[in-house]
Amino acid sequence: MNAIYTAASGLTAERQWLATIGSNLAAANSPGYLAATDQFAAFPPVMVGRTASPGAPANSQLGSTSWGVATLPAIDNPASGLGLVSTGRMLDVGVAGPGFLTVATPTGTAYTKDGRLFLDSQGTLVTGQGDRVLSTTGAPIHLGTGPVSIAANGTITQNGAAVAQLAVVTLSGTLTSQPGNLYTGTAAPSPTSQIVQGALNQSGVSLTQSATAMIQAETAYQGLSTMVTEEATRLSEAAKLGVMA
Repeated sequence: MNAIYTAASGLTAERQWLATIGSNLAAANSPGYLAATDQFAAFPPVMVGRTASPGAPANSQLGSTSWGVATLPAIDNPASGLGLVSTGRMLDVGVAGPGFLTVATPTGTAYTKDGRLFLDSQGTLVTGQGDRVLSTTGAPIHLGTGPVSIAANGTITQNGAAVAQLAVVTLSGTLTSQPGNLYTGTAAPSPTSQIVQGALNQSGVSLTQSATAMIQAETAYQGLSTMVTEEATRLSEAAKLGVMA
């Protein structure tokens, strides 16, 4: 019986891995997307024992066994940041280094490396999802008309006057992804990161690595599926013979 549970847990883990790879491939061209990974971990071992068996003490231990594996999702947060591609657009900003832009969402503060920024109808600087970009003071950034210059330290200048400074942070600990290329984690100022105006961070997805991982996951899934089928057949035959498998 243990074999079928082990194989079934492996099928579930491989299915999750395939879903993660699919999500990465779908975001391969999304600026600032951090590739997700799945780490496999075995379930904690459990003790196996006999209860009231003839000639054996009750609850005598026979040993330990494991019930298979599970996946632990994680976000690939490259310390060196993501590559940059020039766009020439005034309100596009890339982050050279590990930093993230800080934004206000309906559910709280979040962070992004997707620097496609816009002005809403009130002149507030927002992301493509409409989330407000925050300054180092924690306030939204409002701009008027006229050309905008953004310095490497995130200072925004318009009509010769400094308007605000982008809040750029590094994230540590376990990163949690949210829709819209948003992430949460433990934030701290990122003095080494630099803002590049007229550029965007590339996606962190490697098409080659993702394609290789998909082949590996599909191969493993097919093998485990065969194992489940064969073990189910074996148990069925054993049950017909009255044998405990």
